[in-house]
Amino acid sequence: MAENAATVADIAKLFNKIKCIISDVEGTTTSLAFVRNTLKSYFLDNLHEHLTKNWDDSELQDILLKTKFETDSSDSISNIEDACSFIIRLSDTEPITYSFRQLQARIWSEGYSSGELKGHLFPDVVPAFKRWSQDGKRIFLYSSGLELSQKLLFTNSIAGNVLEIISGCFDTTVGSKYEPNSYDMILKKLECQPGEVIFFSDSIKEVKAASKAGVIAVIMDREGNLPLDQSAKDMFPVVSSFEAMIEHGFYFEY
Repeated sequence: MAENAATVADIAKLFNKIKCIISDVEGTTTSLAFVRNTLKSYFLDNLHEHLTKNWDDSELQDILLKTKFETDSSDSISNIEDACSFIIRLSDTEPITYSFRQLQARIWSEGYSSGELKGHLFPDVVPAFKRWSQDGKRIFLYSSGLELSQKLLFTNSIAGNVLEIISGCFDTTVGSKYEPNSYDMILKKLECQPGEVIFFSDSIKEVKAASKAGVIAVIMDREGNLPLDQSAKDMFPVVSSFEAMIEHGFYFEY
């Protein structure tokens, strides 16, 4: 994993100007394995039971109909078995639609409530976020996962309920994470200038989009993440943890 210490140190000097810190979730605060393996497996393993128990629920039926519409599918969802097959097929396709994510959140909510699921957070996340919060910085999440899913993860994490350190969550209702306009929208909602916000993500496409909107952007290269191209490392500062930012002076000294 790479850390561009010189560039990170330069960004650390801007700490006093930063008002808001925005973090991606998958691959940044949380391991790819938890999202792509643990959460996906729980969703698929409990899908049939959830559909069976809630088949007559109008909200569930609305989600299924919207998912069918959003994917322009001709698949039948007239009964539990057909609906289950339809959703399983979609689970391996991209992009994941908003309604599909609503169904995911319903099932994950049950897993978190029962204690079967505990949201994974890397060990440095909570200490860094708490420190920056104490320094007067507001911490936000921006994920392709629903705002509800983000809150469930941080409320039911392996570190306990740490949602209080998060000032707010953004999802794709503000726009695609690959589009600069989405970050413009977030800046307006935060009432911040671009140079007052820093964004962390493992995705070079997301970091590029944020940077085009003028947001300070840093690539997170966690253990278990997909390998970074050298060109990405040359374009943006790279860290392997939030702790690395603090080590380079990204905090207030009291």
